[in-house]
Amino acid sequence: MSTLCVDSVTVCRCRGLSVPVDGPVPWKRADHTGAKHDIYRRYLERWFPILLRGTNAYKSATYAEGFAGPGVYEDDHPGSPIIAIQALLEKVPNPDPIVKMIFIDDDVRCTEMLREQLTRRFPERPRSSEKLPIKIKNGTCAESPRTPTQFHERLGTANTRCARFLG
Repeated sequence: MSTLCVDSVTVCRCRGLSVPVDGPVPWKRADHTGAKHDIYRRYLERWFPILLRGTNAYKSATYAEGFAGPGVYEDDHPGSPIIAIQALLEKVPNPDPIVKMIFIDDDVRCTEMLREQLTRRFPERPRSSEKLPIKIKNGTCAESPRTPTQFHERLGTANTRCARFLG
């Protein structure tokens, strides 16, 4: 299950279970994952502008993802954290909204590789760390609190409304 949350706007993707990685990191991208990422990219490319542009725009957003993975696949296709950042930068060129990005994975190899991928794919920081703070954490969504209030207190995104969807 994934969670889409809006406050000053919080967008969260979190699977309910930890998915252990046995074998090398990064791994081969499955065909169905490529299809899912195409849908996901189009979704974020439409929603980031709705939430962050125009007269009714929110002043800030938080995007949190559980099982973030290493940010890349064996064939160098980007993973969902990279897709989310690219969608934000391409569709919301205005750097004024504060957009916090939180990426969680239980495999330290993935969090280390994700840091490397962010540096590789965005060698010059696209926005200041005040406008686009990025946190990469080791942990699982299974460890996440069970209520929306507890979840947002843990992420530091209190006063947030949520809607859940399967993903």
